[in-house]
Amino acid sequence: MLFINELRFCLRQPLVLLSLFIMPLFAYLLSVGIPEGDYSPENQLHFTQFTLIILALPILLGMLSPVVYLRDTAANMTELIHSTPITSNKRWLLRYCAIVSLIMLIFISSFLITFCLYSLQMGFVTEFFTLTMLNLIFLVLPGVLFGTALALWLSIYLQSVMVIYVSFAVFGMGYLVLASMTGSVIIAGSSLVNDTFYNAMLWFDPYGLSAVLDSIKSANSYISGELMANRLAYLLVSVALVYFTLTIKIKSKTTKKQLDTFAAQPELAKDQPRSKYWLPKSPLMQLIKIPLFTLLYSRVTQVILFIWPILIFNEVLPGIQYVEPLSVIVPNSIDALNRVAFEVLPVIGAFIIALWS
Repeated sequence: MLFINELRFCLRQPLVLLSLFIMPLFAYLLSVGIPEGDYSPENQLHFTQFTLIILALPILLGMLSPVVYLRDTAANMTELIHSTPITSNKRWLLRYCAIVSLIMLIFISSFLITFCLYSLQMGFVTEFFTLTMLNLIFLVLPGVLFGTALALWLSIYLQSVMVIYVSFAVFGMGYLVLASMTGSVIIAGSSLVNDTFYNAMLWFDPYGLSAVLDSIKSANSYISGELMANRLAYLLVSVALVYFTLTIKIKSKTTKKQLDTFAAQPELAKDQPRSKYWLPKSPLMQLIKIPLFTLLYSRVTQVILFIWPILIFNEVLPGIQYVEPLSVIVPNSIDALNRVAFEVLPVIGAFIIALWS
């Protein structure tokens, strides 16, 4: 009954309803107008569903996790919710199961749409249904379990909606960078950087896509040793993450928070003269320095500054040897600047401006 109540709450949230509408629509747009290429229809179905996983899963995790996990904090009702006759661990487990069920429902509906459209355009093939079920079981389910477990850890320890947004944005963009360095056929302009890195991704890919793509290239069976080991490892990591988050770490976090509160009180008087000493005398410089240092000391800003060179490297590297059709000019640094200015900067810049504002 409690689990059903959790699902009812989720299904009444605007973001959840929007996800239930947009994700199948996105799957429909990816499946309409299937290109006639060198790949078989089965592989094209693979690539369409892989694209859904890569692009949609981090967004769904980052968007829906605060709605389910942090609704008490967002509504300022933490004390009231904690006074109910249910243990904290059971409450978090119910929310964990609810968000896993919700995201799986979204992906099942989206994958079924791709399956139906491919069957309508290319004729019904039993392998379409088999591949769809295999992708849901071996790729989507472990990825959802791991992502929601990570979101559970972030929600309990940091209790910040913005941290969850940024964490899964970094996770999604970071995976795109790593996938492009393995020469993935899904990402345009990707190239293989190193064989050792490629072999490592076969074992440690959080989505398990590298092992499946390698099986497609080598014309092997869907299930390989790397895929099974990878998926089993992420399932175990998910279980361990949920267990340690709900049992061991909660007690130590509460004790540490209390100790930090008492320890910080005698230092307040000492910190005040020091903060005044470091402020510049000019009021204008104070207005500039205080917001600037506040942004620089933020963990979110530090993460953005860390991944920014990686994004630039990933954008410029695949285009070093690329020249536009019918062009006679050798690519140079201006082409690299154009790729960054017109492809990376508008999207990431808009996100950073919205974050800092």
